[in-house]
Amino acid sequence: MVIIHFTRHPERTNESPYTIKGQAIIPKKSGKILGLVMDSELRYEEHIKEAATRGLRAAMCLRRLKTLMARTARQLFVATVAPTMDYASNVWSHRRGVRETKWLNEAQKMGAQAITGAYKTVSIAVAEAEAGILPIGERHAQAGTRLYVNMQTPPKTHPLATLRWYDAVGKQLGIDNITRWSSWHRVITVVLKKKPQIIQFTAEHDNDLEGNTLSSRDWEMLERTLEFLQPFYEATLEAEGAMASISQSLELLDLLLGHCEKWKPSNRDDRIIHSIDMCWFILDKYYTMTEDVPVYATALLLDPSKRKSYIEECWPEEWHEGAFAAARSLWKEEYNYDVEIHLLEQSLAVPALLKRKKDTMLSKMRLEVRNKTMARARGKDDFGSFISEAPIAFAEDTTPLQWWCSEDVRTAYPRLSRMAIDILSIPAESAEPERTFSGARHTARWGRLRLLIESIEKIECIGNWLREGHIRPSAEGGIGLPCDPEAIEADI
Repeated sequence: MVIIHFTRHPERTNESPYTIKGQAIIPKKSGKILGLVMDSELRYEEHIKEAATRGLRAAMCLRRLKTLMARTARQLFVATVAPTMDYASNVWSHRRGVRETKWLNEAQKMGAQAITGAYKTVSIAVAEAEAGILPIGERHAQAGTRLYVNMQTPPKTHPLATLRWYDAVGKQLGIDNITRWSSWHRVITVVLKKKPQIIQFTAEHDNDLEGNTLSSRDWEMLERTLEFLQPFYEATLEAEGAMASISQSLELLDLLLGHCEKWKPSNRDDRIIHSIDMCWFILDKYYTMTEDVPVYATALLLDPSKRKSYIEECWPEEWHEGAFAAARSLWKEEYNYDVEIHLLEQSLAVPALLKRKKDTMLSKMRLEVRNKTMARARGKDDFGSFISEAPIAFAEDTTPLQWWCSEDVRTAYPRLSRMAIDILSIPAESAEPERTFSGARHTARWGRLRLLIESIEKIECIGNWLREGHIRPSAEGGIGLPCDPEAIEADI
């Protein structure tokens, strides 16, 4: 840290030390800021001496290269010697007097001799003319002119131009991202929100923008584009939310495809029509790919608010049988097996401290009646029977997964609920799994690479439960982490 008093009046200087964070700092006569030596009187004499010394050293190095052609030596002088002497000349060149010019001319003459091979007695003017290099005064004048022109005509990406825009509009528009279509939606949203300010700014800087402004037709197209993209933006937010499920994927695609088909006849602009056609093509491409994964159609059928009625209403008739057959095959191969015995044992489980009763004739009779009851209810716990029933309406804050997780539903559909929970637990987008995957890298950092895969899975799962509020630590009045009683007893 350096403290300098910039003044040319000695009586105004103060050489008393300053104490900053317990450290005494004595004011100095000069200090270097961004490579420029600034003295207290701003005469820049010390900096010019250093510039002349560095330039002379660079010129002597150039002179040692005796086998160079004059053209190559001149290029090296312009690229190495001149910038070394002229650094920050826009700041100090006005203080260059006869004495300071003499210091700099020594390096200038040495460089000219290195280019031409002239004798030491040649004058500086002749050496500069023969070498084809500009005199110091002219070079500094050109540097000052370039600085002034650059300050008055900054490029569009210059911070000064950006600051001028921000003062007038009050907000940056942002930039598009090739990997996220929603970036254009956000840019257009900001543009339309700041429309009056942008129109005023373009009117005031019409010459600088060289006609690169938005016409009334352009503004109308932006408004139409934003209106078309709005459902896509809302669908993205819905699909990446914490309550989203794979059962929404095909429904959202159906809605967006219908949105494209409705918009195309109402537009006459060829650019918008072409964009809508491309949008429909991409949506249809990914929609067709879902035919190879029966889980998507199965998720629709297992959604109590849609079931079979949704597909019959919204899909072409030739698609129905294929979707039903694929979902039915998944049900038969993976989930259509008896689970009543397991559930019965689980529901009749007694505490470990109580003695288990012996099998009696009465208990056998009770078990026989219960098995008949379960067999009768088995017809209801069937995929085909469920999807054929009428859809039901949900509360606004209820999801299909929450409906299936309720105790009453799991009791009524012991087999089907397992299938529904497995499928409807799949997120509609990969945003949340990607966040979890990235977070796992912080868990398995370099010092914990011996963690097993199972341990990482448990850590990430518990972390997600804590973030979502599914469990609360016992220190905060919650039940703490769920544990397996059998595993605890085995450890004991």
